[in-house]
Amino acid sequence: MGRRSFFVQTLVFVGVRLAFADLCERIAADETGSAILLAGISLAAGLLNAACMSY
Repeated sequence: MGRRSFFVQTLVFVGVRLAFADLCERIAADETGSAILLAGISLAAGLLNAACMSY
């Protein structure tokens, strides 16, 4: 089960990086909005993944 959630989180991160190419640079430049966006999408994917595993 742990491998699946790792794969899902990695896939989400890669997808967000493809959608927003300069995301990591913006986070490093202390742009809070970019960090909140990445955290929110990762949290949503994690919650959805947990709900699918507990069904």
